[in-house]
Amino acid sequence: MILRYLIEKEFKQLIRNSFLPRLILIFPCMIMLVMPWAATLEIEDLRIAIIDNDHTPSSLRLTHRIESSPYFKLVALPDTYHKAVECIERNQADMLLEIPKGFEKEQVNGRPASALVAINAVNGTKGGLGNTYLQQILNPQSTSVASIRYRFNPHLDYKTFMVPALMTMLLVMLCGFLPALNVVGEKEAGTIEQINVTPVNRFTFTLSKLLPYWLIGFIVLNLCMLLAWAVYGLTPAGSIFTIYLATLIFVLVMSGLGLVISNYSSTMQQAMFVMWFCMLIFILISGLFTPISSMPDWAQYITYINPLRYFMEMMRMVSSGTEATMSAIRAARGFTGRDKIIKFKGCYHGHSDGLLVQAGSAALTQSVPDSSGVPASFAEQTLVALYNDKDSVRELFENNKDQIAALIVEPVAANMGVVIPDDDFLPFLREITEENGTILIFDEVITGFRLGVGGAQEWFGIKPDLSTFGKIVGGGMPMAIYGGRRDIMKNISPTGKVYQAGTLSGNPIATTAGIKTLEILRDHPELYTKIEANTKKLAEAYKVRAEKQGIAIHVNQIGSLMSAFFTGENVKDYAGATSSDTKAYADYFNYMLENGIYVAPSQFEAMFISAAHSDEDIQRTIDVLTK
Repeated sequence: MILRYLIEKEFKQLIRNSFLPRLILIFPCMIMLVMPWAATLEIEDLRIAIIDNDHTPSSLRLTHRIESSPYFKLVALPDTYHKAVECIERNQADMLLEIPKGFEKEQVNGRPASALVAINAVNGTKGGLGNTYLQQILNPQSTSVASIRYRFNPHLDYKTFMVPALMTMLLVMLCGFLPALNVVGEKEAGTIEQINVTPVNRFTFTLSKLLPYWLIGFIVLNLCMLLAWAVYGLTPAGSIFTIYLATLIFVLVMSGLGLVISNYSSTMQQAMFVMWFCMLIFILISGLFTPISSMPDWAQYITYINPLRYFMEMMRMVSSGTEATMSAIRAARGFTGRDKIIKFKGCYHGHSDGLLVQAGSAALTQSVPDSSGVPASFAEQTLVALYNDKDSVRELFENNKDQIAALIVEPVAANMGVVIPDDDFLPFLREITEENGTILIFDEVITGFRLGVGGAQEWFGIKPDLSTFGKIVGGGMPMAIYGGRRDIMKNISPTGKVYQAGTLSGNPIATTAGIKTLEILRDHPELYTKIEANTKKLAEAYKVRAEKQGIAIHVNQIGSLMSAFFTGENVKDYAGATSSDTKAYADYFNYMLENGIYVAPSQFEAMFISAAHSDEDIQRTIDVLTK
């Protein structure tokens, strides 16, 4: 009851103030309506002077391309370089381009044609962007190696970038400033002293100060979302509930900070100064305007205590699992400056040259551990360890100190049959790679989105440095993804020196199919429960068959992955898998095929149960196995 009266007092006090209610409503409206149009980093109408010393059709076409670009405004065609420089000095031009004599001749002869670009760098941002725009016109082939699509902002509209950031800033400022100013105002008015002599405890008093501003925070959020929809056509793409839950926590933190500052402030001027200092620091090191990765190390550590900080992972799309693993290894080598990698005997990571060393899957079935056509020099850079054998990994690291760029592993080996890692194997790989500065790559082309939405790394609780995904990620279309730590991925072109591109990488059809598939899996977690239960039923049926016929069968099963090995050994590594009776497996395969059931054609291929398999399908398979 006391809390109710105190909250009522806060609102009455707020209403009596002729300024604050207007501020709460007008300030967000002004910020949302004015700032996205006024505050922009887009540079247009850069004034350029062009000196054409060639006077050929090629130089004329180049001039027309620049003139027709929305980024440039042709202001002068001086006949000498010095006259063009004078245009810059008189602030008549921002940059100049000098086309040399023989420009067309160089192009006709197939040689790169050079041109001089001079920029007024007083405004560094303007000069840098202008140079980038001009280079895109001068060297269009340099930007044609890859097709870049921006999913959520396809036209790179700066207002689309600004609006969410402004919503966050408004919550920061209103929910931080208002509680601080309110409490200090009561100090100056003397009402705090009156409350101190009442039976109101500190918790109730503090809560009465916080709750109104939580409500104000939600009012401001709703107002901003309404304006974003009505003016800019922007609506949340995810869960509204998640947005409100995050807002609840965020407003709590910011209003709490305001109360802490008010406790140590004697006047409103002090509170405003300290609060503005904190807000400025929070905004500048939040990543809203400057990427956190570009900050010095000490500043990056500070951002961890910043409520505004957000973390973003980068990913690149390719067309197949082979491309994904190959590109991830290239990224690891480019990041570490090392050449050697470790893979595991019997694990398959695609058919790129450096990984066809003691491969699994079909290569294992054919007893061809090293493919013909792979140069020996490629294979020398690939070190082979034994799956579930920690000593073999330790030995390779000890013998190749500071030489190993990456260790790539199937977290659940699925190309020598399904082999499940020991409880301490993956944590060991995480630990030893960190100790040696080596990149840990999880090849989740098979396990990704099959064991769960978070793949094997969620299942086992191990976070690798890089991950590769394929198959399911494309929803039946040819697509794969590799990604991970920002500091590694930013070395990929065009932001870094590690090259990777593909004509069909991230193509719209495959991407759409993949997104829809992952949305279904995300929204229906019960699918994983069902397919795992069906897989366990099938695994039990193999054991029943083994008992009935008196034959040795070992079953490995995890999630929806399963393998039945025709061996009496516990299959936990390459040696155990290859001890299987492949002749018995072939007889079993033919028997199942004759009864209308198509299983994995090789002892060393994994079996997958999917949501498409009905209960009737599973039961029919069990009946055939156990009869």
